[in-house]
Amino acid sequence: PVVSQTLEKMLTSMKKYIIAILLALTTLSPLHAKKEKGQQVIYCIPKTVITVTVESMEQDIKAGPYSHYSKSLLGIDYIEKDSTHFSISKISISASTEADHSKRYSINLTPEHRDEFRMLLDAGYICQSRESATHDISHAESFPVKEVSLEKNEKKSFESAKKAAAQIAKYREDRYDIVTGNTDATYSGEALRSAVEELNKAEEKLLALFSPTVHSFGQSVSFDFIPSAQTSGKIEAFCFSESLGVLPAGSPEGTPYYLEISTDANCVLNAARPDTSDGQTIYYCVPSVCNVKIYYYDHVVCHLRVPVYQLGVNEMMNF
Repeated sequence: PVVSQTLEKMLTSMKKYIIAILLALTTLSPLHAKKEKGQQVIYCIPKTVITVTVESMEQDIKAGPYSHYSKSLLGIDYIEKDSTHFSISKISISASTEADHSKRYSINLTPEHRDEFRMLLDAGYICQSRESATHDISHAESFPVKEVSLEKNEKKSFESAKKAAAQIAKYREDRYDIVTGNTDATYSGEALRSAVEELNKAEEKLLALFSPTVHSFGQSVSFDFIPSAQTSGKIEAFCFSESLGVLPAGSPEGTPYYLEISTDANCVLNAARPDTSDGQTIYYCVPSVCNVKIYYYDHVVCHLRVPVYQLGVNEMMNF
């Protein structure tokens, strides 16, 4: 009996020892490490936005207050009505990416997979989900390129215009006499140059009453386009009118300019993906390089190759 009790105590101690060892091994096992809770990260597939920027010049031409009499009194055919003229100086294409919140996923990111996630993030195949402020599809800003002061002159009578024309003729006659030496005073060197310059300035001041004044302004307008698999062929990008300037697509006035986004013949379009993931799979997108062109009738006026995520290939990485 004594031996039996001693043996039973030894077996009990051994069982406790074995259980302790098993618990320690379970705590340190790789299986337990995999079950360790990771960090939940929200991310999105990126999408490409194509921006077409049109820079134009606006010229506002104001007729002089005596312009109606310029032909009869001076023999110069100046314009008699105000007018505005636009011309395109530059068309450019640019591309940017933003988060596509319709393709938003979550991943249970453990420390051992952070490097893979960071690699996809740095390559631009995925992007962090951040709420962004809404913005207009197109915007425009105007800035002065050349500013000419225009005095508010009331319209003078024909008699006032006639006096101004007579004075211009007198300045021209005096200048001719000074240059040819047909004057009582003798001009030479610096004195001759100064006298002629003074007569030129006085003539220009009176001519401004007959001649038009031009104000020039630069204008930049941008239009954003988000390509999709349904975007095919040429679409109207904007319109341009010499009298109205740059106009949105579909305007009844102006000449249309067209945008074309084409992919390579062997391009595989994006396949549909679920709106949510299982927490163990990263969905990402490899963009397709596309040709973006702006057409004026059948002429290509601007061309750029850009990566477009919406027309690329969706891939996945399982952990």
